[in-house]
Amino acid sequence: MPPRAPNVGLPGVSALLSTIGKGCYEVAVDAAQRGMSTIRSLKLNEEDKLVNKMYVEEKHRRTKNKHQGLPSTYMPDSGVDLETVRRTKYRRLLGTDIEASEISMGMSAAAGTYRNIDENTAIKAVQEAYRLGINYFDTAPLYGYDRSGEYLLGEALKGKPRNSFYVSTKVGRYLKSVPDTILGGERYVGFQDYSAEKTIESVEKSLELLGVDYLDIVFVHDIQFSESYKQARNTCLLTLVSLQEAGLINYIGVSSYDLTILSHLFKDETYLMSTGVGEPRHTEVLQTVGRYNMLDRLLTSTKSIPFRFLEHTRNQEVAIINAAPLNMGLFTPDGPPVWHSAPPEVRICCKKIADLCKERGVDIVRIALFFALKQQGIGTHLVGLATPEEVYNAVDVMHSSLTEEEANCLNISLGMIEELECVTWRERDAVITGTGNVSDKAVSATHYTDAQIHQTGYISGHGQLKFSWKGKHGHADTPG
Repeated sequence: MPPRAPNVGLPGVSALLSTIGKGCYEVAVDAAQRGMSTIRSLKLNEEDKLVNKMYVEEKHRRTKNKHQGLPSTYMPDSGVDLETVRRTKYRRLLGTDIEASEISMGMSAAAGTYRNIDENTAIKAVQEAYRLGINYFDTAPLYGYDRSGEYLLGEALKGKPRNSFYVSTKVGRYLKSVPDTILGGERYVGFQDYSAEKTIESVEKSLELLGVDYLDIVFVHDIQFSESYKQARNTCLLTLVSLQEAGLINYIGVSSYDLTILSHLFKDETYLMSTGVGEPRHTEVLQTVGRYNMLDRLLTSTKSIPFRFLEHTRNQEVAIINAAPLNMGLFTPDGPPVWHSAPPEVRICCKKIADLCKERGVDIVRIALFFALKQQGIGTHLVGLATPEEVYNAVDVMHSSLTEEEANCLNISLGMIEELECVTWRERDAVITGTGNVSDKAVSATHYTDAQIHQTGYISGHGQLKFSWKGKHGHADTPG
C-alpha cells in the first residue's frame, strides 16, 4: 500500500462511537462517511505535498527492493538482517500487495494461551522474529489476559518503520474478567460480540495498543461463533468496510475453523449491494484455523465438503493464511494444553509421534513445519512462537531441507496418522463430517470445560463443542 497521510486522529471512529445505537449499521455507515469528510477537510495543502513526496519515495524504494529480489518491507536501517532476508522466501497474498514470509508469527502463544510466558521473553521473541526477516504478525483481543498480544506486539515493534512489517488483528471475540465464585479473585471468560459498535471500539483499541495508525488486515474472528452468520456478515464485515474507507484498514478478512462458512462467504458477491457503501466485493483474506497440518488436511482436500476449497479461493484471487500448522500444540514435544479438544486416540497417536522423534533425535516441530511448507497455494503459515529459541527454530526450517532422519520420522508419523479412522467436529448442533482418510477430517478445536477453566485460569468462550470420534473400537462422543 502507498504510505499513509499524516495521522490526524480518529474523528471517524469517534463519530461512530458517539452515534451508534444498539449496533445499528445504517447509523454507523453514515457516521463513517461524515468522519471521512472530516478527515479530508483537515488535510492542508502542505500535507498533501508531503504525502505525494512520501508516495514517490516509497514507490521508488519498493521498486528498488523488487529489482534486488527483496520483499517490499525490507528497509536498510530497520535492523533487519539482510543476509537472512535474502535466504527467506516471501509469498504475495493473493489479491493484496502483502509479501509475507513463509512462516509468520502468531501472538497467541507469546500472550500465554498455551503456557505462562514472561513479558520480556515474549517481546524478545517478536524482536528476533522481526530481525530475522519474519515480517507478518497476527494478534487478536482474545489473546492474553492482563497483558494482551496486541500490547506485547506494540511494545516489541515500537520505533520500527511502519512500512517494514505487516500486522493483523481481529474483531468479534474478546476476554473479560469476572468474579471467580469458586476459587475467589477473578478469572477470564471469553465472549462474542459482532456488533458494529463493538467492532469500531475494538479497532480503535487495537490501533492504540499496537501503536500504529492503520492495520494491514482486520479479521472477523471465528465467524462460526456468531449467533447469526448473516449478522456477522451484514454488520461486522460492513462496519469494517466503512473503517477501510476511512483509511484505518488496508484489507478485510475472516478467520474460521469452518471451511463451509468461509466457502459461502467468499463466493457471496452481493452482500454489499443493499448498503450503498460500495461495489460488491469478496472478503480479501481468509484465515483457516488448523485445517492444514499433518493430522488435518481438509484445506487441500479434493473430496470433502467444501469441494476443492483451495483451488476455488485461488481462482477468485482470495488469499489463504494457514493458522496452527502445529495443530495448537499437538505437534510439540510437550503435547497440547489441557483445553485442547483432541480425542484420547488422537492425543495418544501424537504422543507416540513425539516419542518417536525424541528417540531418533528429531524435533517434532520441525517435521510438522516442513510438512506444511511443502504445500503450494497457501500465502503464509501462521505459527504461535513464544520464545526466541522457537523463533530461531522456525527461521531455520525456512532455510533448511529435511535431513534423512527427519524425512524418515515424517513418513512414519504420517503412516501412524493414517491408522486413525473417522474424526469429526461437532459445533453446537452442526456436524461437519469427514470421509475417507484422515486428510479429510477436522481435529483441532479449542474448548474449555468448567473444570478446565480453574486449571488454566482462562476460557475461550467457544460454546459447546464436541468431537465425534469413530475409532477401530466403535463410536464415542468426547467433550471438548
